[in-house]
Amino acid sequence: MAAVLVGISLSCETDNSDNVTGRHKTPDAKEHDQYAPITKEIPTVASLQFPSHKQKKDSIKIAPLISTAEAPGIKVDPAPSADPAPVIVDENKFSAAPDRDLYKLASELLGDKPSFTDSKIDLNPIVGSVSTFWRLELQNLLPYQSDLELKAMTPNAYWYFETGTEVEPDNLRKAIKGFEDMIYPKVSNYFGEEWRPGIDDDPRLFLVHAPLKGVAGYFSSGDEHTIQVAPFSNQREIVYLSIPALKLGTYNYLQVLSHELQHLVHWNHDPTEETWVNEGLSELSVAVSGFGHRPFTGFTDKFA
Repeated sequence: MAAVLVGISLSCETDNSDNVTGRHKTPDAKEHDQYAPITKEIPTVASLQFPSHKQKKDSIKIAPLISTAEAPGIKVDPAPSADPAPVIVDENKFSAAPDRDLYKLASELLGDKPSFTDSKIDLNPIVGSVSTFWRLELQNLLPYQSDLELKAMTPNAYWYFETGTEVEPDNLRKAIKGFEDMIYPKVSNYFGEEWRPGIDDDPRLFLVHAPLKGVAGYFSSGDEHTIQVAPFSNQREIVYLSIPALKLGTYNYLQVLSHELQHLVHWNHDPTEETWVNEGLSELSVAVSGFGHRPFTGFTDKFA
């Protein structure tokens, strides 16, 4: 069992009850909680008792005959105490901090404690339909909206692209094949499933393809909450991919998609995971999906 050694120091408040310049209670004062001053008395030789030679011989150990009570003028220093031994504290006695409950926090901060219900987005998307999505400029953390068009619908995902984007059918087929045949089954097998059917009550993911500043892709846990808690939530399970920075269907595109999908899955199982663990598992996700190992010095240089 893991244990932690904790060094502690003891601070004691001096007790002046035996000090000759202090105060003491008289029998009457004890009852009424009153104090009476005492005068300083210096013992004389005649007032002290000494053992005889016979007492010294007959006794192996002679106890002192003077006490502070009998001779209040004599101050006896207490024997030095040994250093306190270190206290072993079982770290298992300390309960882990609870995960952050955004719904509880929102209710407490809003004051009137609104009731939150499951989000049921009225979705009936068909290929060619246009929907408005929130996106996040991560460099400045600025939310903004844009319209996206549904270009394809597969067993596990909706494929949305910013309106006006020219999508080459062959590249889209490569992306779909890589996701449906390799990435999704491998990530689900190794790391578990995403929240399914999720906040939108739809078993499919949303893969949003649009220009993103400064990043190749991202997952936002804010989309997993209602707009009462996260005002810029899309209320869907979404992975964002930067097009045209990434070329659809390429090896690099599929690596980024695998990386971000692990983040989405991981949120469902441990939403407050340490960043370095989560990022490491996303890089492992790339490998187990069949897209090799990527250098991660950019991440270690920033966080290590």
